Amino acid sequence: MLALVMFLGLGLFCIVQLLRYVLILSGRWKGPIFRLYQEYAPAESVFDPLPQLLCWSGALVMSVGLILTFVFRVEVPLYLIGIGMLISAFALYQYHPAWRYGSMLRLPAWDQQLRTMTTREERRHLAYMWLQLPERTRHYLNDHDSAFWQWVELVILSTVQQTTYDPRLETAIQRRSIRERTL
Repeated sequence: MLALVMFLGLGLFCIVQLLRYVLILSGRWKGPIFRLYQEYAPAESVFDPLPQLLCWSGALVMSVGLILTFVFRVEVPLYLIGIGMLISAFALYQYHPAWRYGSMLRLPAWDQQLRTMTTREERRHLAYMWLQLPERTRHYLNDHDSAFWQWVELVILSTVQQTTYDPRLETAIQRRSIRERTL
């Protein structure tokens, strides 16, 4: 009986984690991806859900296989398939970083669109602004894509810095300040 409760708990936890990734991949939960953007690292982190999906699916298949084998006495080696999925998730995460960044699972779409229209610094600003938003505002922006894109544009416009040097503008400012001092 204890084994049943333990394996059911593991299966329930795996289902919750899989639902979490479904929400992230569908674009209805943007927080974990924004947390990746705020990291300071030499290389930018890329969200690749494939290893995590394989891991949690493997753990779910393994727990269902163990429930069937030990509780209901059904001889189905389903847990071996789950162990194989866990090993492949580990191998994919650990030994193939170049393949991970060119993953076939290039979702969510809003993340890809945001990467094409912003720089790394702008994404970092967006991430910090996202984490400062109230919880209800984040829920609203998660559910309404048009409001999310308006918020993105407003944050980008409000954090733009002048990065070009214009000598004509500089001399005009100097002349104006000299005139104001002489008056």
